[in-house]
Amino acid sequence: MTYEIAKVMGVNVTYGWLITQVTGGGPAANAGLKGGTRQVLIAGKYVIVGGDIIIAINGVKTTNMDALSTYLEENTEP
Repeated sequence: MTYEIAKVMGVNVTYGWLITQVTGGGPAANAGLKGGTRQVLIAGKYVIVGGDIIIAINGVKTTNMDALSTYLEENTEP
């Protein structure tokens, strides 16, 4: 997430992970996550917006890739 994406989506969240696509019948879909619904031009790049935004996993804030990777390594198994 970025400020520009948040502005286009009309949300206050400028961190976390914007879900752009979910595979039907996959784990994300089964968990109820929703993918993006439209494509917009932001800062010269096309971005799919309208999907869910993951800001935490089990109450642990995930602001960047390092935080997400650390959580997954410490708390999950493949």
